[in-house]
Amino acid sequence: LDGAIPPQENPKLFGHDEAAQFLAQSYRSGKGHHAILIEGPEGIGKATLAFRFAHHVLSYPEPALAPENLADPDPESQVSHQIASGASHNLLHLTRPVDEKTGKVKSAITVDEVRRAGHFFSQTSGTGNWRIVIIDPADDLNRNAANAILKILEEPPKRAMFLVLSHAPGKLLPTIRSRCLPLRLHELSAEAMDKALGQLGLAIPADRR
Repeated sequence: LDGAIPPQENPKLFGHDEAAQFLAQSYRSGKGHHAILIEGPEGIGKATLAFRFAHHVLSYPEPALAPENLADPDPESQVSHQIASGASHNLLHLTRPVDEKTGKVKSAITVDEVRRAGHFFSQTSGTGNWRIVIIDPADDLNRNAANAILKILEEPPKRAMFLVLSHAPGKLLPTIRSRCLPLRLHELSAEAMDKALGQLGLAIPADRR
């Protein structure tokens, strides 16, 4: 949609309260899984939820001191500015890269992109901070990239977290799925859709709902 807010900049999440609460409470327990497969139809807010959770973790690096719920991120906070600008040293967003020669987005997430994750972990391994990788979406990983991600998932670094997004999890390598905790998101209700569109200054006429 025209005017849609990029997930990394969006302070609002609509329609996924249960999933958000699960993530917050799982993290607070200190027993959260290192890789979460956030799955569901395209365009329902998977990436927004992932960035929202990443903001939560980076804002509260000690799980026991974290709130029980994911609050709306403060757009003026340092963490928000770093995430929105792609300047966070503790968050890596892996998505299809732009081809430098053509200026167009490539058709897949390549193994070179995944190597960025290895470099990311090596650069931050001594900081003691959480390091979060959002794979958006994992459906776009080519075979070599998927195998490279699998190797990292099999032996994750300490205080590392993967948020793996998928529109069609059945197409992912079974070995990737088996190393992730699945979190299914469902299509937005009419009420949640109205709120989401209202944020953009749009509305659906009653006779088209």
